[in-house]
Amino acid sequence: MAIERLVQRFSTHKTIVVQLEDCLADLHSYGEVVTCEDGYVTLRVPKWKQPESPATAGQSTVIDLTVEDPPIEEVIEQVLRTL
Repeated sequence: MAIERLVQRFSTHKTIVVQLEDCLADLHSYGEVVTCEDGYVTLRVPKWKQPESPATAGQSTVIDLTVEDPPIEEVIEQVLRTL
């Protein structure tokens, strides 16, 4: 699909959302910590970086982990900046 190719070509990061028992674990080594509230930590990680998963870090119990592409709006902004 064209949108998927666009995201793949122009996005610079992935978003990782980790649900932990608490937000006490230091996850800065995995990427930029965007938010940490109510047991959910949102990380922004460069696509080229393949960090060890926070789920295997052993710092806190991971309840759920989601890896997402950036919102299409961000990708479109990136495309327009390159024109």
